[in-house]
Order: sequence, then C-alpha cells, then structure tokens
Amino acid sequence: MGFSGQLKRLKEEELALIEKKKKLFETRKNEIGRLAEKIEVFYIEDEVIAGALLAAKNSNAEIIAGFKAEGARFLESRKNSPATQKVKPSPKPK
Repeated sequence: MGFSGQLKRLKEEELALIEKKKKLFETRKNEIGRLAEKIEVFYIEDEVIAGALLAAKNSNAEIIAGFKAEGARFLESRKNSPATQKVKPSPKPK
C-alpha cells in the first residue's frame, strides 16, 4: 500500500475512533442521567449540582475515597431494596 493509501486508511481509522468516542460519551451521559434519577436530584438547582461535582472533581484522594464509599453504600442498598428490584416477567404459556 502506498503512502496515499496509508493516509486514507489512517483517516478512516481516525473517523472510526471519533465515532466510537461519541458513542462512549453518549453512553456515559445516559448512565449519569439514570444515576441522577436513582438519587432523586432532578429538583436540585443546577448551581448546587455543579458545585457538588466541582467539589468532588477538585478533592484530594482521601475525600474522593469517602465519596466513593458513600456512593457504593447507597447503590448497594438500592440494589438490595425490594422496591427497586425489577419484576421478572412470568413465563409465556406454552
């Protein structure tokens, strides 16, 4: 493959990576939205949410560890709560 062919292939790979990154970001945005729903923060003012996220982003490792532990406890309690369990559909009749 000549130089121009290699450049074309690299450009195609670059475009594919850009598309993959977009999809990953979209997936992450959806995950964050579901998390916001779980912790019921839809009615909190944007400034409060932004301040809390900035505080987390700019915190030291010890504070981040505390946030992570608290979040893990919350998510674990929600996972084990009967109110949040997904109802399994009944089997289809044969």
